[in-house]
Amino acid sequence: MSIKQFVNTSNMGIFALIAILVLAFIIFNHLKDQLKVVHKFNKNIEQDLVSYPNAEFAVISDL
Repeated sequence: MSIKQFVNTSNMGIFALIAILVLAFIIFNHLKDQLKVVHKFNKNIEQDLVSYPNAEFAVISDL
């Protein structure tokens, strides 16, 4: 393998690595936002259950 080919392949590897890291970062941020929404939703359900302990089911109104 010549030096020129080696430089080209390592540049592609670095580019691929950067692309994978960027995608992973974007996906992680998206999942983090989704988890915040789920956590907030769970807190609302817990508050409903605490407010109405004798209720058989909670009406989910704030979706």
